[in-house]
Amino acid sequence: MKYQKIHVTSLQGFTLIELMTVVLIVAIVASIGAPSFQKMVANRQAERLRSELQLDISFARSQSVTFSDQVTVTPLADNWDTGWQVLRGTTELRNRGSADNPMADSGTITSADFSTATPLTFDRQGRATTTGSIRILVDNCYGDRDYTLSINQIGQIVVAEATCP
Repeated sequence: MKYQKIHVTSLQGFTLIELMTVVLIVAIVASIGAPSFQKMVANRQAERLRSELQLDISFARSQSVTFSDQVTVTPLADNWDTGWQVLRGTTELRNRGSADNPMADSGTITSADFSTATPLTFDRQGRATTTGSIRILVDNCYGDRDYTLSINQIGQIVVAEATCP
């Protein structure tokens, strides 16, 4: 009788110890990186809010010149955190945010100068009828991400950056 040799190939895989070691290393790296990631997300939100508000204020100014009419930027529900709208009379030209989807979900957008009662208004020549500023401060930001947008009499927007508290 002849016998045949059977080759058994060894199965390769991970042992439970190896798998747990990898999981532990990933957990350590994630715990070290999480605070930096949170700061990065907060900084991106602050930059996004500054950019969108600055863009909409510039849009309002250009529309006032284009239509040769007053255009206003006013907070929604008298709260800049909720959002804002750009109006030409009663016609809405642009709207950002809502009560269900606020613009500043973690942080604040404040203005002591502009509100629903006293909106940021540009005359038909693009000049601001009232000067003032709007401050954007997002929780957990890092570096120079505390923004203040100041609007002068000629309608120019000046952005000042400050270190986050």
